[in-house]
Amino acid sequence: MEITQELVEAALADDTIVGDGHSIIDPEHYEPHFPREVLDEATLVHTHYSDGTGKGSIFSPEGAMLESLEGVYNLEFLYWVARRAGVEWTTAFGRGTEARHIVSALRGWVAS
Repeated sequence: MEITQELVEAALADDTIVGDGHSIIDPEHYEPHFPREVLDEATLVHTHYSDGTGKGSIFSPEGAMLESLEGVYNLEFLYWVARRAGVEWTTAFGRGTEARHIVSALRGWVAS
């Protein structure tokens, strides 16, 4: 799949691309811009497992700890989009900050 400025612009406009470096997101969130087949081919869809710790566990929106969850780790998705687009970003220690840097770089690329 070619990552074009038009594709990224549309995905930014409707919040398909978000600056979240922590969440595991349902693959359906990325459609129609990034169909499930594309995400599967890019090996972005995984079953993620909780390890029982506060930082290593997956929680539902209601706060219940989940044993596992199938989805796309959004920071991995952002890396994939930016690399495929040839966009460089400022790295950061924190996952949330890194995600926001990638989204900012993608916004700059679209505006150029």
